Amino acid sequence: PPTSESARRKLLTYGGLVTLGSAADFLYAPIDYFILNRLVDPLAPAVYAPAVQIDAAILVLVSAVATVALPSAARLAAAGDKAGVWRGYLRGSLLAGGIATAIALPAWLLSPWVYTLWLGDDLPATRAILPLVLVHTVLGSAAGGGRATRGAVGQAKSYAVVVRVGGLVNVGLSLLFVHL
Repeated sequence: PPTSESARRKLLTYGGLVTLGSAADFLYAPIDYFILNRLVDPLAPAVYAPAVQIDAAILVLVSAVATVALPSAARLAAAGDKAGVWRGYLRGSLLAGGIATAIALPAWLLSPWVYTLWLGDDLPATRAILPLVLVHTVLGSAAGGGRATRGAVGQAKSYAVVVRVGGLVNVGLSLLFVHL
């Protein structure tokens, strides 16, 4: 059946907001590389990159929680079950944060061995910043279910705003850490 112009506009707006939020989410790490390169030393991103690779691996493993949260939240929201959406949000956030923590702790403890096996060096400078990166990983993982839930219940605008504010906080904290 033909779709009304209003429905098309709503879908494009919603999709545009989700895309904007996703693009902002995607740009966090590159901004950190830029700040490190310009304000610390051109070689500083080489210290940061191996830590970000462990972060990325954990986030990929934990993304399954958000993948399940989105359709579940959409189904509950369509049924009008706000309490169920909230329970799913909390459960998904705690589960994702717990899984990330359960992976991050051994990753941190085994990092000298992993880096030596992987890159031929235990990378003491990278291991010095790894706990900070892993805290970000755990918090980001716990927030993944929330992002999926917001999208599923039609809150693309708040999702886009939260991600942009998070990006600004990320840049601010990166600049603060550089100056400390």
